[in-house]
Amino acid sequence: MEPFEEEADGGMFSDEPLDADGHVYEFEVESGVGAGQRTERWRWRRCVPQSRKGRVVAGAAALVLVAAVGSTIALALLFFAPSSAHAEPYPRVYSSHDPSDVQPTIEYQVTLDESECVDRLSVVAAVQEMYDPAVFDLPRDLNGTAPEYGDPLRGSWETVRKQYTIHKHGCRGPVQYSVRVREYVWGGRRGSMTVDAKTAELTRSKAIELPMWPSRQHGDAFQKIEVDKHGCGSKATKFGRETRMYGRSEDPLPMSTCYDLYRLYPDAVYYHKKMGDELTPNDPDHFWLYEQFGTMQCGGKTYRIQTAISQGYEAEADAIAGGVLPVHNFSEWSLRVWAEDDSDDECLAAETLRIRSAVANAFGTYPEKKCYPVQ
Repeated sequence: MEPFEEEADGGMFSDEPLDADGHVYEFEVESGVGAGQRTERWRWRRCVPQSRKGRVVAGAAALVLVAAVGSTIALALLFFAPSSAHAEPYPRVYSSHDPSDVQPTIEYQVTLDESECVDRLSVVAAVQEMYDPAVFDLPRDLNGTAPEYGDPLRGSWETVRKQYTIHKHGCRGPVQYSVRVREYVWGGRRGSMTVDAKTAELTRSKAIELPMWPSRQHGDAFQKIEVDKHGCGSKATKFGRETRMYGRSEDPLPMSTCYDLYRLYPDAVYYHKKMGDELTPNDPDHFWLYEQFGTMQCGGKTYRIQTAISQGYEAEADAIAGGVLPVHNFSEWSLRVWAEDDSDDECLAAETLRIRSAVANAFGTYPEKKCYPVQ
């Protein structure tokens, strides 16, 4: 039977009487023929007025539509979504923001003449004699056992590392910074690796606020603000802010995508949809180095120190074997002191100048020899 037609005023059979609730009573007619006569049956049906009926029909249709869409989404999630453990491809990471973890250091450095450094162990032995035992408390065993990772308080060893910087492409953040990876392939720290994120500011107070904080998952990170004093008479022109992460061969630090970098330094990398973008390692350099960790007694104070002689080579095999000329300007001696500044400590300033002058005049390049006075 065809549905009833609506009148122009929107009512249905508006000429029919309404009941107390405003319902219209409609009727349908069913016709039939039987025993040679026509029979008709009348049936009354109660209907909702058109104004209310439209709302009910629309609401029912909306419910049906919502149910259908919801079922479709549910089925899509069921069949196409990953497991609950990987539902978010790039989970958020949060930093450990504690200024007391940032250690103040000063680094003194002398560039060595590579022609003087072919016999590197003889250089190590000669420099050992320059450390005043009344001031420098350093172990002198070349065969010392280095820790698997981390910066130790005391020890000495030789090691070879491969190091390279990372091209970040579009993996940007609120400040400019560089990323350096070091992989230790031979000697004392073999099997360990580090990732360093470095930037700088003109004052210590600004440097401490730079967003180089490590993620909470890397509580063993080494953070420092370092004043570089390279070359005689150099003044501190910048405060380097660096955060170092440690990894091991059985638990390496991946450095393939922007998200790998974000997981280490969440405040230094903008969280965005391109976390899967690749990072590119630049060509590596190869270094042999002899490291010592110990203390320095000066002006009634005890300072933690690290000293090293490093030499760069074209190939990893040369760095391990030695006996060949290092790469030009890739050899250096360095002394790191855990202190904020040496300007208020006459002993520290004098002793660091004395040892730099001794190293420079014995093994330094011509500019270094010319610069440092003979002690």
